[in-house]
Amino acid sequence: MPINNNNDITNPIVPCFPNELENEVREGLDKIGVEHVSLIVLSKDESIIFESLESLSNRISINKRISESIEVYIESAMCHKKNILNFSYDNILDNRIFDHEKLSIITKNLSKYSAFSPLSYDHKMVVIFHSIESLSEHQTKHLQLVSDIMIAWSNSWVANNTMLHYWKKYSEPKNIDITSTLTKSEFNVLELLIKGFTGPEISSIRNVSKETVRTQIKSILHKTHCHSQNQLISRFTQVQWTINFLHRGVYS
Repeated sequence: MPINNNNDITNPIVPCFPNELENEVREGLDKIGVEHVSLIVLSKDESIIFESLESLSNRISINKRISESIEVYIESAMCHKKNILNFSYDNILDNRIFDHEKLSIITKNLSKYSAFSPLSYDHKMVVIFHSIESLSEHQTKHLQLVSDIMIAWSNSWVANNTMLHYWKKYSEPKNIDITSTLTKSEFNVLELLIKGFTGPEISSIRNVSKETVRTQIKSILHKTHCHSQNQLISRFTQVQWTINFLHRGVYS
C-alpha cells in the first residue's frame, strides 16, 4: 500500500516471518485456541501500510468483516497501554458467527485480545487475536509472548524498509539530465552495462575496440557522478525504461 508521507517507507515489501518461526507461532496459537490473527502496521501519519488478516483453523470466517471495521479495531486497540495485551469481548462484530466445526451459530461475542505498540521511525503496530472461548491465565501469558515477538519483528521490518527507502533515494540519479550529458554511443554502452554485459562483450557487440569501451565507461562514470560500475548499474537500472524510450536500444 502506498504511503502519503514522503519520509515514510515507499512500496513496502510484504512482511514474512522465517518459516520455522512462523510455523511454531501458528501451531502454538492454534493449540491455545486462537482462531484468528490480525496484524496491522501504520505509518507515522497512521495510514495502514500493511494489513494481514488470517484464520488459523478455518473454524470461523471473519476476515471480511474485520477488514470492513479495521479502523474501529485499530482505534480500540490504541486506547490501551502500549505493549500490554488487553482482553475484551468483541462487540464490533455484532452479527452472529457461524462455527464451521460444529455446524452451528456462536451466539455469544468472541473473545478479543489486542495490543498496540509504537515502532521505530514513528510507526505503530496493532495485533488482534480472536478466540471462541476466553483463554486461561497460562494461555494468555503465551499470547503475550507471541505479541512481543510480533512487536519486535514489526520493528525490524520497519527499520529494514526504511533503510531500503533511503537507499533507493541514495542510489537514484540526482540532478542529472541524462539526455544532455551522455552521447548516443554512451547511452548504448550504458544500456548494455545495465543488461549485464561486460566490457569485452560490449566491445564485440558494438564492433569497437576494448579501449574505446573503457574510455566510454570512464566518461559515463564521470558524467553521472558514479564512483564505480556497480553504483552506475544500481542507479540506472531503475530508469532503464527512460533510456529505452529515448533511444530505442540503438547500438551503433
